[in-house]
Amino acid sequence: MEKMKDTVIQVIKEKEELVRDTVDKKKCMVIYGLEEKKNTVKFLREEEKEMVKQIISMVQDEEQSLEKKK
Repeated sequence: MEKMKDTVIQVIKEKEELVRDTVDKKKCMVIYGLEEKKNTVKFLREEEKEMVKQIISMVQDEEQSLEKKK
């Protein structure tokens, strides 16, 4: 176990940039995952988008009707 630990440390020291790139990519994946965490089911996300579009259009229609009344 100790030998394996020493070998891993040695590889990390030799390939510092490779390890850093790997860690950065891992962080990017985690950040992207958190962004998508709100609703991971694509179908539900699409439903939410449609609902938001409907609400926006309703509000815009109401605003237009109020402006016409003025």
